[in-house]
Amino acid sequence: MTLADVPIALATTIRWIHAPGDTGERLMELGLVPGAPIRVVARHGASHPMQIEVRGFRLSLRLTEAAAIEVDA
Repeated sequence: MTLADVPIALATTIRWIHAPGDTGERLMELGLVPGAPIRVVARHGASHPMQIEVRGFRLSLRLTEAAAIEVDA
């Protein structure tokens, strides 16, 4: 399951980041690393960013970025 599939308010854990190059590196620099707890806070439609909470802060991700993050089911 990827982060893009996670419903609002569900808490889960990051398993792996499948984003290549700079994107994957930047996500990890923001604290999105395997083992980190994560929660989907809001979704803003099918083609808009989603808001997540990780390590006590919130950030918005594009759905393509969220689809590259594998999480526990």
